[in-house]
Amino acid sequence: MHQDQNYNPWYRPQAMINCWVALTPETVSIEVPVGGTAFHHSLTWHGSDANLDRLREQRAVTSVCCPAKSRFKPDHLNEELGAVFARHRQPDDAMDENQFPILWSDDGTRTPGLAG
Repeated sequence: MHQDQNYNPWYRPQAMINCWVALTPETVSIEVPVGGTAFHHSLTWHGSDANLDRLREQRAVTSVCCPAKSRFKPDHLNEELGAVFARHRQPDDAMDENQFPILWSDDGTRTPGLAG
């Protein structure tokens, strides 16, 4: 069991919603069928049982949403996933909207091209 927030000290404010999509049948705290999704906050304790079957892969894809005002924390970019995402850091510590699009903000602005 783990909380995702513990792996993400590289941005602030630390608030993240995760969307986890099962590509193979998975049992976490709930059973998630292929193509099914589970949403959870980064502080939610979650995890799956150990995969004891070497022939059965457990595969999933995730997408995360964080607040539009999120910024990189330069002093933590070498920790956990910060090193992976640091290349998308803008000079003002903002997140590159090509990789971190703004889906919604308090003032209604979104990353250009998302409005349909």
